[in-house]
Amino acid sequence: MRDRWYELRVSPRRRGGGYPATVGIIAATVIIYLASAVAPQVTSYLLVGTYPGFAFEYWRPILYALTTGSLLQVAINGLALYFMGRGLETTIGVGNVVALFFLSGVGAATTITLAGPTFAFGGSFSAILGIIAAYAVFKYQAHQDIRGDIVLLTLLIVWGIVVGGPSLHGSWIGDIGAVAVGAGAGAVYAYSPWRGRRNRLLVGYTALAAVCLVVLTFTWVTHP
Repeated sequence: MRDRWYELRVSPRRRGGGYPATVGIIAATVIIYLASAVAPQVTSYLLVGTYPGFAFEYWRPILYALTTGSLLQVAINGLALYFMGRGLETTIGVGNVVALFFLSGVGAATTITLAGPTFAFGGSFSAILGIIAAYAVFKYQAHQDIRGDIVLLTLLIVWGIVVGGPSLHGSWIGDIGAVAVGAGAGAVYAYSPWRGRRNRLLVGYTALAAVCLVVLTFTWVTHP
């Protein structure tokens, strides 16, 4: 007999516990933005791209999701994360929201390193697109209409291409990578059986991260 949470494959979360993942991610992006505004060298340590000097500095792709290029981007991304993250955190839990966010950022950094600009900053926008893609997979698994999600993702990517400022210029390549990895992470969650789910999620998320890091390492080795 299916339980009442089967349709969306979500786990009910106790109310009143707050939203630590969502609030924590927003706080981290604000802190990093303020730090980079006060000390520009912080930005140089978090850039990703095809510049050879970034090779083998693995903290760059891992932390890319926390970078924002302007105060306006901090505000917009913070609001988007707050409204999306609360619902997701209530349904899939703290750890899964964190995993989706950072994996999407790593996916963005990977595609930028492969075929993107010399340097890029502002990965939180890409990570949000990855979360939207993951949510679309959840809906698809539940046999819901995802055409609106596809349209939204397309419009946001086009917005990044057409009207993105200097902090977003060229980063649309990362947006595509974030959507791909976010959808992959969403599929890992949505299609994992309940029995042994925690271990399956750990293996699936680790595999996605490992693929990205292997691709990055191969790129750095072959393009010195």
